[in-house]
Amino acid sequence: MTVHIIGGGMAGLAAAVACAARGRPVVVYEASPHLGGRCRSYRHPLLGLLDNGTHAVLANNHAVQAYLRQIGAQDRLRTYGQDGLPFVDLRTGARWRLQVPHALWSTAARPPGTTLCDVLAGLRLVLPGHANAKARLQPSPETQAAIWEPLCVAALNTPLDEADAMLLARVALRMLLPSGLARGLLLPRISLDDTYVNAAETWLAARGVTVRRRALLRDVESTPTRLTRLLFDGTNVELDEADRVVLAVPPWTPILTQIGLDAGALRSAAILNVHFKLGHPQSQPRFIGMIGGASQWLLLRDSIATVTVSAAENWMAHPAADLAAHIWREIAPIVGQDRIPPAYHIVKERRATLRHVPGCHRHRPGPRTRLANVFLAGDWVDSGLPCTLESAVRSGLAVAAICTI
Repeated sequence: MTVHIIGGGMAGLAAAVACAARGRPVVVYEASPHLGGRCRSYRHPLLGLLDNGTHAVLANNHAVQAYLRQIGAQDRLRTYGQDGLPFVDLRTGARWRLQVPHALWSTAARPPGTTLCDVLAGLRLVLPGHANAKARLQPSPETQAAIWEPLCVAALNTPLDEADAMLLARVALRMLLPSGLARGLLLPRISLDDTYVNAAETWLAARGVTVRRRALLRDVESTPTRLTRLLFDGTNVELDEADRVVLAVPPWTPILTQIGLDAGALRSAAILNVHFKLGHPQSQPRFIGMIGGASQWLLLRDSIATVTVSAAENWMAHPAADLAAHIWREIAPIVGQDRIPPAYHIVKERRATLRHVPGCHRHRPGPRTRLANVFLAGDWVDSGLPCTLESAVRSGLAVAAICTI
């Protein structure tokens, strides 16, 4: 039995590693030249090595941790914010550290102007049903701006007034656990490729797994109950009776309609990343949250400042030069440089994740399809979590357990 994995993003890589660990022959097909999907690195001619976003994880992201242990890369993450996650209000310049769980009893561990009652209002999120998060919370303007909006757009890539309350509750609860935000945020020491992709490639190659890049699945052939052939450019793959196919692809991939899956009800959400070349390297890496502006998260590492803007639909139509100038004005005081933008690189991802609105869970499929030998993986497949790195890896590990039986 061979497991054919279509898509070499994080869900596909996690599925490949898990299937190979079970001793199954595996072939991975990736349409692009790069593995990792959105979780990848690349070289820019002026800025050097860049990550496609920050992709921070928590110590209790158990699927990610299991994947890294399996490929021997668990030491390739760096911890940020163990003494509290630093925040800056871009409107006033106020600074504070968000410390969990200290924010439950200490005013110094939560944003200025917020109270214990504001924090405990989060308990309303766990009420039954998938309701609108803002309506469920009924936050004060200060609490919305300083706590709930940053958390919501970071975790769900959806504005608070549109987001699903239950999904936000699951994220918030994971952060509040002793193994959550209290242990800081984890980001790659060197790059996303070094942590999540290169180690996996090495591990897979050592076990004879074939990885085919630039292999775009153009079409399939099937009977009413199973796929029989995969059609790539210039190559057809005949499927044996025992073979399995994992479609680790985005929900808008046309091939999904050919297996009877309609994902048209799922809405997408955008993410904007802006990378700036700093005038001097940082003495130590820093990860900073920001409120009151377009910029939301700032990663300072080596000579690069990376700004992430989630739920960024309103920024997609802006010219790159205008975006760079606007965002640089916001972060220049933080990095201690003048307000003339340095060299920069902008990445606009119009369909980065799902838009996690109430009811979207009803349209997220499980790993099984109507075809007996075809399975789904991806951060958008129903994992009980929003579309995150943890959701993608969890999906890949889960589908491997099913399709290798």
